[in-house]
Amino acid sequence: MKKISFFTLLFFPAVSLFSQHYKNNVDTIVTNYSDFTYYKVINKKGLLIEEYYLNNDLLNGTWTTYHSNGFPHTITVYRNGKKTGNLITLGKDGYLETSISYLEDRLDGLYRVYYKGTRVNKEINYKNDIEEGVKKIYFANADLQELGFMKNGKRDSLNIWYYENGKTAIQYYYHEGVLEGQSVSFSKDGIVIEKGNYHLDLKEGEWIENYDSGKLKAKGKYIAGQKQGAWKYYDEHTEKIVKSVVFKNGIEKTKSK
Repeated sequence: MKKISFFTLLFFPAVSLFSQHYKNNVDTIVTNYSDFTYYKVINKKGLLIEEYYLNNDLLNGTWTTYHSNGFPHTITVYRNGKKTGNLITLGKDGYLETSISYLEDRLDGLYRVYYKGTRVNKEINYKNDIEEGVKKIYFANADLQELGFMKNGKRDSLNIWYYENGKTAIQYYYHEGVLEGQSVSFSKDGIVIEKGNYHLDLKEGEWIENYDSGKLKAKGKYIAGQKQGAWKYYDEHTEKIVKSVVFKNGIEKTKSK
């Protein structure tokens, strides 16, 4: 690679489209090579603001921006003017904040968000700008908070949420973003609190509700998300029916002991 000139210092607003928001407070050092041009943007205090490479007037290679304290802020990989590779953002303290994978300006691959430090907050997979595959969200202590599965940008299959103690809080089944199939919710101690099925995002069929002890509290049927027919309610200690309530379209009609 042959260097054409060492550098040219421009004492006027930066030519970079990415630098124009700095207005008249920056200078740009331009270094020409045989197959690319290197741009280095500095402010009036001599601090580096950004640097990047152009080839045929298109971004190629890394474009890096900097915080006022000199630490890198963003590092983006370009190919022929389009983001292709990782985009990394860092805080003023140098800690990694996000890592995003691109392919020709579209989200493609793993999208990570970090807590301060190195612990992951979110992990989302993308394909052609759409969420696709496994999706994970973590508590600050690094334990899993959510485990999801995405298809064409919508929830699909089994999706699970967790308590901070690691036990399952609730699990849903989805089909193309709509609740479809069994749902189970749990207490922090792992006791089933509610269980039943969804159809087209609405509760459907027989459902049960339990006390925190795990003993049966109530059971009955839903139709299109509304309680229908006889619902029976139980005493936690004697486990006997204490009342029976008849519902029609979710409205209580009769009650008996």
